[in-house]
Amino acid sequence: TPGEKHVLHLEGDFAGIEAKVDYLKELGVDTLLLMPIFYSTGDMGYIPRDYFSLDPAYGDDAAFKRFVDTMHANGIKVLLDAPEEIAGLVEEGVL
Repeated sequence: TPGEKHVLHLEGDFAGIEAKVDYLKELGVDTLLLMPIFYSTGDMGYIPRDYFSLDPAYGDDAAFKRFVDTMHANGIKVLLDAPEEIAGLVEEGVL
């Protein structure tokens, strides 16, 4: 139904989500919001250690690019949750 909100929780890696692109389109998904995907030592990526490196559990840079390119080719936007408010605390050694 147009305007209806769907929430789909997928766990895994970029390739796994990419493999579900037809299913996502079937649901009418037009945007994906990913939890933090950066290298992190904290809870679900919310204490990132490096905003320029991906968590290898999700895949490498090439896998991420393929994933984003596939989503965009299918009309699906990709948004990243990036907890910037933590950055200063990490740099200062608080976290």
